[in-house]
Amino acid sequence: MVDTLEEITANKICTVISRVEIEDYVALYFLGQAGFPLEKYIELAQRKDAGVSQAMLAYLLSEFRLSKVPDFMIAPITAKDLQEYFQSLASKLAVKPFPR
Repeated sequence: MVDTLEEITANKICTVISRVEIEDYVALYFLGQAGFPLEKYIELAQRKDAGVSQAMLAYLLSEFRLSKVPDFMIAPITAKDLQEYFQSLASKLAVKPFPR
């Protein structure tokens, strides 16, 4: 069985909470660009992992730093694009009302 892109997005959110690997952030970026915005899948990620929180995700994304694009990239992207994307997303998550 293959996970849907929705499941993959939620799984990547869980992964970013538990470890810091550039490929996970890159995957979240491209999933977002492909129409799977991270903020839409936080609730699904929380059902998979009780340690996931919107506040923690906002913090981790705000701390994302990248000095150069990894060699494994097969699609064009700059370090600046990734940095700006995650800073913008972190800001949105930090002010967005938390689910009740």
